[in-house]
Amino acid sequence: MSLLDSDILLDHIAIAVTDLDKSTQIFQDLGLSFGENRETVDDQSVITSFAKIGDRSHLELLMPLN
Repeated sequence: MSLLDSDILLDHIAIAVTDLDKSTQIFQDLGLSFGENRETVDDQSVITSFAKIGDRSHLELLMPLN
């Protein structure tokens, strides 16, 4: 039985960063593609950016607003 065939799936990995532009560029240089849209999540005081990893998972970069 493979993890891909089970009910346990990886949704996303979140990484807190201090510079969203620089961090996005590093991961783009490694071959990931980030969407154009960034989301400000006011109740968490962060800006997020997502890159798709495979068919089902994402890498999320989070930068604190303060």
